[in-house]
Amino acid sequence: ITESDVVLNSIRGSKSGHENFLHPFNVTVLALMVAKSLDMSADEASILGMAGMFHDAGKEEAVKNKSFIDLHCEVSAGLAERSGMSERVARVILQHHEYMDGSGYPGHLKGDAIDPLARVLALVNHFDNLCNPNSPSSPTEAMTPYEALSVMYATQQHKFDSKVLRVLVKSLG
Repeated sequence: ITESDVVLNSIRGSKSGHENFLHPFNVTVLALMVAKSLDMSADEASILGMAGMFHDAGKEEAVKNKSFIDLHCEVSAGLAERSGMSERVARVILQHHEYMDGSGYPGHLKGDAIDPLARVLALVNHFDNLCNPNSPSSPTEAMTPYEALSVMYATQQHKFDSKVLRVLVKSLG
C-alpha cells in the first residue's frame, strides 16, 4: 500500500482472464491506499476493505440476466448482509455507484447522504473501470492510470468527493 509503483503496475494491463478477481483486488488495494492517506481508523479501513472485495459480488447473478446488471448494488449488499457482514459494509457496497452530484445509482443520493467510505469506493471503482474496462457493451479503450486521473479531475470532478479525489491524485501522482 505504501509503494505507489507497485499499485500502478498491478492496475495497468491486468487483462489476464481473471477480471472477476482482479477488479475487486484493484479496488480494494486502491481503497486501502486512500484510507491510509486519509488516516482512517483501522476499523473503518477494515470495513472499506471488505466492501471493496465484495462490492460486485452480485454481478455473478447479473451475468445470467442482463437487465439485472443495474441491480448488482442491491444484490451485492444483500449477499453481504446474509453472509454476516456488518450493516455498514452492506451500506458501503450498496452505495458504491452513488456520486456526489446525485447522478449515481441505485438511490441517486447526493453529497453527505452518501457514506464517506462509499465515496472512496465509488472513486476507486470508477478509476479502475477506466483503466480496465470490462464491459462487452462498451468498446472503451483502457486508459493509463495517468489518463484516467486526468479525465476524472478535468471532466468528472463533480461526481466525487473532492478531498478523496485529491488524495488519490496525490497518492498515485
